[in-house]
Parts: sequence; structure tokens; C-alpha cells
Amino acid sequence: MANPATPTTPLRNTNAVLTQAPVIQGAKAIPSVASDVVIFFQDGYADIWTDRFIKAQPGRRKSVLMGRNPTTNQIVSAIDSAARLAGQDGILIFNVGHGAGVSPTVGSADIAPDKKMRLGGQGVTDVFVNVFYDVNLAGPNGFSDMDNDIRFNAGSPAAKQRMANWQVYKNIGTIIRNAGVRRVIFLTCNLGNATDFVKKIASDWNTVIEAYRKRMVLDPQKNGNIRMHLEGDAPGTGTNIPDNEHEIPLATESNSYRAGLP
Repeated sequence: MANPATPTTPLRNTNAVLTQAPVIQGAKAIPSVASDVVIFFQDGYADIWTDRFIKAQPGRRKSVLMGRNPTTNQIVSAIDSAARLAGQDGILIFNVGHGAGVSPTVGSADIAPDKKMRLGGQGVTDVFVNVFYDVNLAGPNGFSDMDNDIRFNAGSPAAKQRMANWQVYKNIGTIIRNAGVRRVIFLTCNLGNATDFVKKIASDWNTVIEAYRKRMVLDPQKNGNIRMHLEGDAPGTGTNIPDNEHEIPLATESNSYRAGLP
């Protein structure tokens, strides 16, 4: 995501440490009907927009706050809480960081703030897990990275860490699948351009994944709200409208990509 004040730099990071469990806002128990649940963090942008989004339809919408610099267990716990709140046929929305889509297999998506759990695609470094870890992308005589670790790197600390991270990623898919979440939306920049990357996550998590093809802008307004819109839309046009101070930008075939079972 981006804001007009720093259009080419990441969202601001802090050194705050998460000292408590994720906070569930808007409900204390799993609702009996499907909900739209936002996982967000406090940065002066995502949190303000999320607050307005929830207040626009408090009966349907819920949120889970994920603290800064969370541990792996805290991240999984927050996602589990959010998926349970969303429930059968619910929608889970990640509003916690950045994304990128360079080519069909080259992309990345944050599912936690401060790069603490970044999903990556082919050749992407500095990530928590490569979603193609179990896929042979090297050709007929090659191996998947997983097979390579099992055959040639078994017991090495790096291989053990990759396999542990892969299991966490798969466990998150199980959480989402068991909760019956119908769709996962990434409110991140141009992830929708990494079509095969998005397809792989949808397959692994057994749900629909929706991602935008353009940069996502979090734009401060004079009224104190944050308007969420796609880069290039002038004020009053496209997604850059007042409604998107409390709504998700309308996803269309031209500005987004969707993969997974309908």
C-alpha cells in the first residue's frame, strides 16, 4: 500500500513490540452469519480506514488487530481468530502491509505487518515462505525446492527452517478452509499481476483470492478519513471517491485478478 506523502516508500514501520494477544474488535464470539473481517495494524492509515469500514456496517463487518513485530504464533492466532469470525461463506481481508506483482510467478504478499510473514513467489528473496516450494519449476530433470531439501539438505538448519515455515503456511490454509472462508482479499499493491502466484495461494488455501493490479493508495482527507483507492485515479473518478473512505475499492476485471473456486 502507499500514501501520497511517500508514494515510493513502504508504509511506516515502528519498533513497537506486540505484548498481548490479538484484539478482536466488533464481536466477542463467532457470529451465526458470515462476516467480512479485516486483519489490520496501527500505522495511522490502515487502522483509520478499517475503523470507518467497520462502522459503516457494524452488523456485518468485524476486525482483528495484529500488533507490530508479531511472532509467528501471534500471526497464526490472529488469522485463526479472523477466520473464525468470518465463518462459513465469510470474507477475510488482509490490510497489513505490502504486495507486488512483477510477472505471473513473481510476486509477494504480506499477511502480517513489518514483513514478519511475507509470502513470496519464484525467485523472490527475503520472504517467510516461497509458495512454489513444493513445485518443480526447474524442468523435467529438476526438483522442487522441497524435494531438494529432502534429498540433499536434510538436517541443515536452513532446510529445517524452510520446511517449518512451509508447514505454518499450510496450517494457515487449513485454518481458512476449516472456517469455510469464501474469499480472501489482499489490500496490497499490484499483487494481481502475479496471476500464477495468486492461483497457487488459492489452491493451497482452497478459497478464492482477490488482488488488485495497481498500487493501492491510502490517501489522507481533510475530514480526517483515509481514502483507499488505486493509483492513477484522479479525485472523484474511478476508485478515488468518498465512498472508499469506508468501502473497499470496487474490484473489476480490468483492475484486479481473482483465482480459486467461485
